[in-house]
Amino acid sequence: MNSQTESDAQNYILANIILSQKSANSGILRTVPELQDILQKLWERQNKDRSPEFYLLVLMLFWPDGAKKTGNTLDLKVCVQYMRESYERTYQKYLRFRYLVPLFFLGNGGGLQRLVHQTEFNNLLSEEHETAEIEGLQRIEGEIRNHKVFALRGRDQIEVSPHNPASVYNTDLVSFYLGFTIRGPVAYNIRYVKKSAQFVDKHKKNIIQRVEKVDFIIDDLRPLISTEQYSTIVAASTNNEKMETLYSVLSAGYEIKDKFYQSLLKNERGLIQHLINFGKKSSS
Repeated sequence: MNSQTESDAQNYILANIILSQKSANSGILRTVPELQDILQKLWERQNKDRSPEFYLLVLMLFWPDGAKKTGNTLDLKVCVQYMRESYERTYQKYLRFRYLVPLFFLGNGGGLQRLVHQTEFNNLLSEEHETAEIEGLQRIEGEIRNHKVFALRGRDQIEVSPHNPASVYNTDLVSFYLGFTIRGPVAYNIRYVKKSAQFVDKHKKNIIQRVEKVDFIIDDLRPLISTEQYSTIVAASTNNEKMETLYSVLSAGYEIKDKFYQSLLKNERGLIQHLINFGKKSSS
């Protein structure tokens, strides 16, 4: 692309993102690394006085993907800081405390397809639906400390704003869906995952021995496990062996343990309630 202005470059990148929503297989779409390269060259000019839209594009295209490395990197903590300052200069006096609609959410797809337009999900992510499980969106591992929310991506700790501030009440590990607004990244559907992960670990023996709807649970976890891991699990001859193998996969982190717990609640609610009640009696 032979752009002469930053505005041209931003419009070109945005056009690619929008086209990817309409026609994912279009031959004129540019790859994420190609679009990142355009933004990286602009970023290196070290101009802090850019529009919020510029930083929005940077966040959406450079948000860390644990599965893929493009070679292009930017300091997203600095980007978030610049973006908030830019929003305050540009829009704060006009929008004040109005609700900012997220333009895109972070999905499970690859390339530009991991950006999902807000029209598909925004109604399901209101404060009244904070516990909603949204198929197609990627849950991000995070942490709450000092009443602030941070996304944890490898060594990166990126501050994000909570969609529902009332959900930020403990210092703990959490997971959430990520939305992108013109003020910065926003955490939706914040869920405290440490307790569910601790439950899964504490009751490992009973869960392995007594879960019956194993295949349903495996299918629920399919988006979070590799093809090789999935094949190994389903190849096991008994439910107990499948659950033993599944537990070895759960060591990957709190997010998958939390998802496992949510699947247990859905498919084995009677067993989970029994284990909860048993735990209460034991501690009394």
